[in-house]
Amino acid sequence: MSCVVINEQGHIIDKNNTPVRRSNDGSEISIENILRLITSSAKELIDKYPACKSVGIGIPGNVDPTTGSTRYLPNYGWLAPVSIGAYLETELGCTVRMRNDGRCAAIAESKFGVGRSSKVFAMLTLGTGKVHSCIETEVLPPLC
Repeated sequence: MSCVVINEQGHIIDKNNTPVRRSNDGSEISIENILRLITSSAKELIDKYPACKSVGIGIPGNVDPTTGSTRYLPNYGWLAPVSIGAYLETELGCTVRMRNDGRCAAIAESKFGVGRSSKVFAMLTLGTGKVHSCIETEVLPPLC
């Protein structure tokens, strides 16, 4: 898991990496452990950069961006909804926005990467899951 601080131009200012491992018995990663990892990694950077106004999370699974709840995270074995966004807003004391990680990648590329000069941008990510995103940059919300 990586936590990064970026500026408004999309440049990485700082970063920390935390390994995410299954338990020794091979069981799934618990919700409590992953929330603890996210919270401690994010707090480390927020404490270092107090001007940080919000946290964005790309998560591998279905996310309801209006509630900050996951709906299905098969990579972690979580099938029931988890209110990650609300929990982290309380713990971190700032706004938390969540999206699917593949969609986050497409949004970042459309704003700061190879798609920044295009009116319409498409991206396909392949990993443990497959995500396709098509973004019309002229209608992209400013804080997407």
